[in-house]
Amino acid sequence: SIKRHIQNDLNRASQAATGVEVTNAFYKPVYEVVESLERLVEVVQEIEDHGSFGVDTESPGLNFMDEPAIMCQLSIGEGKNWIVPFFKHDPEASYMGKYKLKAVWGALYEKMTQILGRLFTSEKVIKCAHHAKYDMTVLKRWCNIITAGWVWDTQVMHHLLLHQRVDPVIVG
Repeated sequence: SIKRHIQNDLNRASQAATGVEVTNAFYKPVYEVVESLERLVEVVQEIEDHGSFGVDTESPGLNFMDEPAIMCQLSIGEGKNWIVPFFKHDPEASYMGKYKLKAVWGALYEKMTQILGRLFTSEKVIKCAHHAKYDMTVLKRWCNIITAGWVWDTQVMHHLLLHQRVDPVIVG
């Protein structure tokens, strides 16, 4: 199967890089859904103590002005992954007239964004994202969080470190 071939390629690459044989299956992340302010405070503190984190936001589409942020995913490594949902699917709900979404935080939404915002406004905590500009813009639009400090963008780093000539035959 294609999955087996991909896993074998990843294992061989890891073994070549580290010299350690890898035989594990695909990594299946363990995550926690954070739905209380108390738990969010604890998660934010753990991430602040760690000093850096990976972040990804999810929306129904790419138009961040009109497509609501559904969740924010945070990670500081294997086994330390959290999802902060903003909305949940609800067949009976109607959000903006076209989404079957129900707000998770209700009246606590502003307090939740203040707590979550500590991570993004801190000059001491490094943020890491793929196409960070999009995620930071989504958080600004939907959570009123303005990011400050060091942001590591893996998409930009990929282009800087692995720059390759564009083949005009492939491009068009």
